[in-house]
Amino acid sequence: MATPPTHAAVTERLDFAPSASVSALVRWGGLGLVLAIVVGVLWPMLFGELVYDDLWLVARNPALQNVARLPEALGAAYWDLADPANAARIGYWRPLTSIALFVGHALGGGSPVGFHALSLALHLVATALAFLLAERLTASTRIALFVALLFGLHPVQVEAVAWISAVNDPLCGALCLGALLAHLAWREGGSRGWPILAPTLFALALLAKESAVAWIPLALAIDVARTVESPAQRFKPLARAFGPALGVLAAYWLARVAVFGDLGGGFDRVTSYLNVPFAREITLRIELLGGALGLLAWPAHLNLFREVRPLIDAADKQLWLAVFAIVIWIGLTFWAWKRERRTLLGALLIMPAAIAPACLRIQSIGRFPLSERFLYLSAFGLALLVATLIVRALPRVPAAVALCALAIACGVKSHARTAFWHDEETLFRESALATPRSMYVQWGLGRALLDKFQRTQDLRTLADANKAFEAAQDLALIKPPDLSVLQTMPDILQANLGHAWYNALCALHAPGECSLDEAALLFNGIIKKFAASEEAYCGLGFVLRCQGKFDEADAAFARALELNPKHHESWFNKGMLALDRAHAALGRGDAAEARTFWSEAVANFDSSLELAPDDVGALMRLATAAVEIDALDRARSALSRALALAPDDPDVLMQLGVLAAREKRFDNALEWFERALKVDGSRGDAHLLRAKALLQLGQDSQAMLAFQDAIRWAPDDFESFYDFAVFLLQRNQGQDALPFLERALALQPNGPYAGELRKQIDALKPSVDASK
Repeated sequence: MATPPTHAAVTERLDFAPSASVSALVRWGGLGLVLAIVVGVLWPMLFGELVYDDLWLVARNPALQNVARLPEALGAAYWDLADPANAARIGYWRPLTSIALFVGHALGGGSPVGFHALSLALHLVATALAFLLAERLTASTRIALFVALLFGLHPVQVEAVAWISAVNDPLCGALCLGALLAHLAWREGGSRGWPILAPTLFALALLAKESAVAWIPLALAIDVARTVESPAQRFKPLARAFGPALGVLAAYWLARVAVFGDLGGGFDRVTSYLNVPFAREITLRIELLGGALGLLAWPAHLNLFREVRPLIDAADKQLWLAVFAIVIWIGLTFWAWKRERRTLLGALLIMPAAIAPACLRIQSIGRFPLSERFLYLSAFGLALLVATLIVRALPRVPAAVALCALAIACGVKSHARTAFWHDEETLFRESALATPRSMYVQWGLGRALLDKFQRTQDLRTLADANKAFEAAQDLALIKPPDLSVLQTMPDILQANLGHAWYNALCALHAPGECSLDEAALLFNGIIKKFAASEEAYCGLGFVLRCQGKFDEADAAFARALELNPKHHESWFNKGMLALDRAHAALGRGDAAEARTFWSEAVANFDSSLELAPDDVGALMRLATAAVEIDALDRARSALSRALALAPDDPDVLMQLGVLAAREKRFDNALEWFERALKVDGSRGDAHLLRAKALLQLGQDSQAMLAFQDAIRWAPDDFESFYDFAVFLLQRNQGQDALPFLERALALQPNGPYAGELRKQIDALKPSVDASK
């Protein structure tokens, strides 16, 4: 005979009875309003750039561009595109996430907005599923709408939604919520037969992210939360309820064994060697669990880089705050259990259940274990707990006011947080303020600023980059060492590499302050300490190339690629070296040798683009080399892709004009050059190309003005002065041409045309003097 439900259980069910009287219009209209609010709050994230891991997983992922390459990603470890050392230690296999990134790439044609739109759409799906699940658990549409609103707007969700590389979290989260909803529906249907939909969605969630294994304890928490006629029926039939899920886990493990080639299936790989004693591993788990509970309840201090502290003392503030949060959670859980508040008890259990895999296997989640994106599903438990408590404790109107105020506070915080994810510099600058004693963050900021300098050529940005690298180096030199600051050999390597790169770029752009010899010395010093660093050899090759030591540079790049055949920067710089050698061969009058180097450049840039398909710089230079060997189709294809990625890049526009001119389409070439000048009218090289196109079209008067503009905007450009002088000589204006010939010679007194220039100047001077 079934045991009758307790009075508390009946009261809880009756409290939520109004759902039956809610019209479909109110129900779905309310959900639509919730989703619209979430979109309105998170809208700025759509305009964010590629940041942090996106530069690897998106910009350097060849599987995203070509569906024919997608199977390679599905059958390989998630980070296989990284360097061998990283790929060997990261045990992630996420084929469904790879498909999601492919879809995001297709949606936006490779631009970030497509990826962001997909992440936001997945979050909206998860929010809708949170509503449906909460409605089933509480039988209250009103409570479910507030649960969905708080879930969708909680500040910890911003990291998962605004960061492209974290798309696996809303994807996995939506699938897990769908699987929980299917599990609950199967339970409410009498638990008859074998569940099919729930384990199927669970399998898909595992293919999105390994932490989906948390679905099993989450499903148990749902069983705790649901209303049953008899307590004895709560978990029965246990074998049929969870047997298929266990079968899915077994199949998943076998698939991973095939991918990773060992019985551990990649689960035995250690993402970060934290080098902490056993006692610290215990306190670290306490910090992680308590910190997660505290962050859910009070998300005031958001931080992407909450770094592991190798050692702490017994009076550590963060540890005791974590202990306090756990004690509060235990107290609330005990109260809910004793009072038989099943919905509240289930909500409380959901919060830690969702992060249980991270707490158990801290070695697999890296040096930043308390990450906001890990709390994606835990936020559902908090939203369910808060909405249920407030509705029970207060009358209808005050409860609605309190929940709306809470949602507004969450929305304001989340909206402000989207700015953090806008670009790489903002991300690292704000992180450096939040965690100034992190070597990782300091050299990460330096790298972001170096990348910015490459685009802007702003020397202040270059100086700021060096300050960040020096700050990272200073943290490594603290005596005695601060054992609460995590420092690894890769951190030391990156800080030193950054400082060496600063010196190399400074020598090129501010030669009075730095020298290439000093940069070469720094890179050689790094190689002595880190002999297996392909990045150090690449940097050394770059410096040697700038010094004109082409053979030595080639050897350095070859060594870098021997160490890591997937090192994109080495392939790119090897291509640049081939371009330099082609120009040098042309200067010697050896066209055949130049053509050989043009072909080599094309091959090197091809290899570079295999690793970073959306690198506009590599596409541009491949097109440049392809034009020189008359591979015009290759050039056209590369430039079409570059134009799609950077439609307003004047370099791309000018190169399209060069290609059109090579094909004798001078009208079209002129259009491209003028389009480039609309973007940036100060480009002397664009004015020069426009002048040449005008000459071909017979518009000499306009060409003369264009030559003058080229000289005005590029007063140190040899080609502008030389070409304008030739233009004037061809029109028998030798007297006007002489000063431009002299300026050209002054700019390149030892260049390949120096002898010819001197002859022309000597020939013109008598006639000019006679005219005076």
